Amino acid sequence: MLTCSLFVLALVGAQDTPPASESRPPAIVMPAPPMPAPVVKPVVKPKAPVKPAKSIKIDLKTQTLTALEGDDPVYVFNCSTGRNNATPRGEFPIRQKLRHNRALPKYGGAPIPWSLRLDIVRKGRRVPIAIHAYKHVPRYPASHGCIRLKPADAERLFPWAEVGVRVSIQ
Repeated sequence: MLTCSLFVLALVGAQDTPPASESRPPAIVMPAPPMPAPVVKPVVKPKAPVKPAKSIKIDLKTQTLTALEGDDPVYVFNCSTGRNNATPRGEFPIRQKLRHNRALPKYGGAPIPWSLRLDIVRKGRRVPIAIHAYKHVPRYPASHGCIRLKPADAERLFPWAEVGVRVSIQ
């Protein structure tokens, strides 16, 4: 059986091989198509989530202070602003944060902790207005111009607020 298989293979192989007298035309070798350039995708680092801008709105009519991130309220506190329209209207940035502060001597020098001083300039002079803690915070204008908050509320607002945050007083 083994002899028979070898004979068959010899015959098959012999039929595929042309005789030496016959010459074959030279094979045409086609160049391989060019390989496409590898696609290199740039590495994109994930961006940190964009924090909405912080702002503070003080409503003189309702005597409320609202701390906002974008359009979302973070804190809403009762406050007391200046009597006789002593709290100026407008938009002002927070200029300075003072954990421990005192009122000006002409206002008795009382402690006003958790102070956020506003950058208000009128007629070339800086107006000393701040958002701060005070022991007496009625629901009506009672200060010399500052925005009073209850001590617990001022303590919560202080670390949230940053220098440069816009304060809108309307």
